[in-house]
Parts: sequence; C-alpha cells; structure tokens
Amino acid sequence: MRLALAFLALLLPAPGAGADADSSRANIPAYRAAVPVMGQIRLSGSPADRRLIEALESGFASHHPDVRFSERLHGPESTLAAVYTDVADIAFMAREIREPMERMAFEWVKLAKPFSVEIANAGFAIDRPAHQLAVYVHQDNPLQALSLPVLEAIFGARPTRGVRKLESWGELGLTGDWRERPIKVFGPELDSIDALFFRRTVMHDSRKWNPGYREFASADALFDALRKEPTGIAFAPFVFHHPDLRVLPLSARENGTYYAPNRETVIARTYPLTRSLTVIFHRPPRESAPPAVAAFVRFLLSAEGQAIIESESCYLPLDGETIAAQLRRLGT
Repeated sequence: MRLALAFLALLLPAPGAGADADSSRANIPAYRAAVPVMGQIRLSGSPADRRLIEALESGFASHHPDVRFSERLHGPESTLAAVYTDVADIAFMAREIREPMERMAFEWVKLAKPFSVEIANAGFAIDRPAHQLAVYVHQDNPLQALSLPVLEAIFGARPTRGVRKLESWGELGLTGDWRERPIKVFGPELDSIDALFFRRTVMHDSRKWNPGYREFASADALFDALRKEPTGIAFAPFVFHHPDLRVLPLSARENGTYYAPNRETVIARTYPLTRSLTVIFHRPPRESAPPAVAAFVRFLLSAEGQAIIESESCYLPLDGETIAAQLRRLGT
C-alpha cells in the first residue's frame, strides 16, 4: 500500500476555500423571536465554558428579557446527569456522550433517548474536553498521509474497513531502513473521551485495540514518548507546532482527498476527525421541546449565536448546511 506524493496537491485549503466558508456562514439565519418566552432555563456544563455560556445567555436575554438563567457548571463528567436528574434543562456538552453508560442512564430515568443538537465545531484549545484530534509521527518518518481505513488497520486488532492489520512501516510503502521497522502505537488512555471518539470514528466502535497500544495519561507525556521513538505513531489533541513531530493529513477513505486539520477543513467537515459541540435536553418522542429551551437552542444556531461562539475563540462556528440540518432536527 503505497502513498504517492501526489496527495500534496489535494490538501486544503484550496484556492477560494476560505471564501466558500465565509459564503456558507453568510447563509446562517438571523434570530427572530417568533413568540415571547419566559420562565427559567437551567444550564449544566463545565466551568471552562462559563464565559461563553454567560455571553450566550446575555445575547438571548436581549431578545427575551423575561427569561432567567441559572447554571450548574461542575464539570463535563456531571453535565448530562444534571438533565436526567431534573436539576438542569440543557446540558452544554463539552465532550461526546459516554456510550453506553450515560445514554442508558438517561433512558432508564427519562424513558427516552437524550435529544442532542450540534451547536459548534470543536476548536483547537487543548484545555477544553472538546478539542480537535490529530495523528502524529516523528519528523524523521517519511510517511506523508493516511486514510481512516489504514489508520484503523494500525490502531485496531481486527480491522473492518477492508485493510488487513498493519505491523511494519514497509506495509505502508516505506522503503530502505524503514521497511522492516515495526509500527509502535501510542495514544491517550483507552477510557478517555478522546479514545472513545477515535474508536467510534475510526474503528467502527470496536473495542479491539492493537495489543501493543501504549496509553498515556497526558498529552505532554505522549508527545515526549513519541519524540523519542521515531517508529511511533499517535493520536492526540492537535497543537499548532510541536518540536520533532509532524501532523499527518487524513482522508476518510482509501484513494480519497487528504485534509490537514485547520479552521477551514473543520468548519467544512472535510477533516475526517472533526468533532462537534452539542447541547442535550429531554424531548419525549413525538413531542416538542419546552418553548424556552427550543428558543434558546434556535438562538445558538442563529447568526448572532454563532458569532458569540466564534468570538470566544475556544470553538469554531458551524457552516450554513450544518445549521440547516440541526434546525430541521429541532423541528423549526
């Protein structure tokens, strides 16, 4: 399986990509207060998102002054529980839901699935639970890019995407001294949210990891180990520059287009490991969300709400197509 250098011509951003992204965001609708809403909206979330949540509350209150807010910002691990224990109306999720435990807990209590709406793309702030991930190799490694099927064949014990398990760099087309070198696999702890996302996105939710997978409790420890091991490969939070390491562009499929993680490819959802930020609330089947909750979520998906999200710098806005899909999901 050989990766041609021709992939370099396919990397984004392509000419005009930024203009296309700006055009897509220009199509995001302005918020209109269709009907007056009042009462209290109780939010749960992470203390790291306090400033953003308060800015969104303030923006919404300018349209609906009779709505009051309260917050329970105790951290990402308690955010969803606050909704199914009825101490919050909306969970401002700073990470993916833990499957199956959190979903099952929600269903057991509410007798309904948690209802989620995407409100932003994860950004590049490594201190936030919702951050973009990247695949790293040592700077001496000549590998230029990877597809998700190949990535699964490296990190998984039983690949499902049609690529057999890969154990040496020669099997990826590297030659010379690299041909016989074994692939050493690094990553975050397997019960971490980052590993959960990677498992779902790359490995079709398989729990059969490469038995040689080395777990690290922190990104710094992982980066330090990879820097000392030229035959290693790792997935970890994206950082804009790390000495001695390179970020690999990725493709969702074999022989596809390879994309590096950046603002444009995340907003366009062309980077295959793009993560999103969601809000979750209780909406029984065949029923509408409470009026105040629905109005607040519509505000988050408006041009004004997205501008507030973007201004806080920790997350990236959605494009117009994704906004439209989320509004349809919400039922507006």
